[in-house]
Amino acid sequence: MLAKVDDLKSWPGIPSDQDDFLTTIITAVSLRASKFCHRWLEKKTIEAEYHDGGSQTLWSRAWPVVEVTAVKEATDFAFDDADELTDADDYVCVKDEGRFVRVGCLWLPGRDTVSIDYTGGYTDPATDPDEIEEGEEFPPADLQYAIIEQCRYLWQRRNELGLTSVSAGQGSVTQISMTPWLPSVEAALKPYVRRAYG
Repeated sequence: MLAKVDDLKSWPGIPSDQDDFLTTIITAVSLRASKFCHRWLEKKTIEAEYHDGGSQTLWSRAWPVVEVTAVKEATDFAFDDADELTDADDYVCVKDEGRFVRVGCLWLPGRDTVSIDYTGGYTDPATDPDEIEEGEEFPPADLQYAIIEQCRYLWQRRNELGLTSVSAGQGSVTQISMTPWLPSVEAALKPYVRRAYG
């Protein structure tokens, strides 16, 4: 999750005895934020994330990068037979940006010619700070606040989610509608969008 239940409960009007439901809301909003940003915001271990080669820089789908397990280049998905590239000699990982830069040449040209195994994304803010590993980061304060703000909005509208009332001359009609991001939340998420692909 990208925010703490206790932080959500600290706001007026949010109940203190609905932890399971509030956790569900935070989890759903966190996943939706990842989709909006085209990246994994929550920490995730990824095996064989494929990238197209032919450029000097690749952008991971989860960052900050916590740990890189393996980076390989191959054609026709022959990664089992490929040698692992060496950090600093063959590539450099800019962990806080999720950038993998090839040293001295371009990544092997072709579609899905690079495979990266790694752990990346933000650590659940409810984790005890004494228990996080080196390289892990909590979500920035503005991101946590945006998630809480959207969750508060969903809680306040929990009985009318997906409904829109339209008045007409002879009465009113209720129709299904997607609940949009609050404008302030969408603005807060935009700096976290993954803009580079490959």
